[in-house]
Amino acid sequence: MIEVGRYYNIDRDFRHCPYCECITDDDIHFLLICPLYTSLRTRYIPRMYYDVPSIENFDMLMSSQNEVVLRNLACFIYYAFEERKCFTEIFN
Repeated sequence: MIEVGRYYNIDRDFRHCPYCECITDDDIHFLLICPLYTSLRTRYIPRMYYDVPSIENFDMLMSSQNEVVLRNLACFIYYAFEERKCFTEIFN
């Protein structure tokens, strides 16, 4: 929502996660925190990145040079968006 909200002129304070509702849905929340994606996260992202979510861990993950980590990150993002689409269709 943090990105989509820019295009729809939604105030940053109202760009909430569709699952958590009261939390701003930014990149860190999406990749490392949101409970909706816990099973995907444990499958595709090394624990060292999400065990203690932080901007430093987010930056390390996003700047990784490890091909396997990057491929798994891409899989996580793909499947997380699929899961989000299913979740939002059910509750809308």
